[in-house]
Amino acid sequence: MPSMRTYFFMPKLCALLLMGCGVLAGCGFQLRGDFDLPPALAQVAITGADRELIAQLSDALQQHGAQVVAASQRVTVIDLPTSRFARTVLTAAASGRASAYAIAYEVVFTVRDGHGAVLQTAPPISLQRVYQYDPGKQLQAEPEMNFLKRDLRRAAVARMLRQFVHL
Repeated sequence: MPSMRTYFFMPKLCALLLMGCGVLAGCGFQLRGDFDLPPALAQVAITGADRELIAQLSDALQQHGAQVVAASQRVTVIDLPTSRFARTVLTAAASGRASAYAIAYEVVFTVRDGHGAVLQTAPPISLQRVYQYDPGKQLQAEPEMNFLKRDLRRAAVARMLRQFVHL
């Protein structure tokens, strides 16, 4: 049987929770990744050489309401002229073999309107992940490297989307 204390504090707790929700809604709080794209990106074409990055960006734009079309049309174009991975040795074992790498990913992009005018140029997006290498697990090396590359592309797309909001 609930005590009198429970009946006394329950309405106050509910009121406090409702006030907290009201404050969050009033300050413009949004869940991460929940945003609207600007009207300039309602129809967009994506150009570049990295097909996997283009596919991930296309999917993300479509999830946020954009229509991805062919580049030949007079629409906003997101150009991805450069996207590259680099691997550097972080640590080496006593035998002289590398035991940890840093995998860096850099993406350069430009957004142009249908007439070719630049809408947005941003500094390159640079991301990095650390990869521990175990020579005894050679079969796991390639799948893990592919996973890191997918993750870096996903993070780059998320960062691009956050920058697109400010067009």
